[in-house]
Amino acid sequence: MVRLAWVTFAGGVVIVALYVFGTQHAPSYTFGLFGQRGAHAVRLKSQIATGVLGLALVQLLLALWMYRKLPGLGAAPRPVGRVHRSLGAVLFLATLPGPSPNCSLAANCTRHVPSSSARTLDGS
Repeated sequence: MVRLAWVTFAGGVVIVALYVFGTQHAPSYTFGLFGQRGAHAVRLKSQIATGVLGLALVQLLLALWMYRKLPGLGAAPRPVGRVHRSLGAVLFLATLPGPSPNCSLAANCTRHVPSSSARTLDGS
């Protein structure tokens, strides 16, 4: 019961930290994603998401194999566990947002919160 309380507390801390960070940092619409802007960036993001989804399916199948939930397959060999963990790390890293060249904490990102609810393209 104490462990559940700590996990719940840690989740709450993460939620509050993300909320505070989101309210203090304005998005920058001037930089691209791997050199892509606009509709091309959206296409690139959807391709990355599709790849991550496919790898997540592979990881799910490996987990089912490790726990002997796939009919017709016996126990998984030891390397399957290592591949499963490695794939999980790769998937985690692939889904992290990349650093923005125009807005990094080290470069003291603009901390501007618009006064109205409608944001313009320049973030003001």
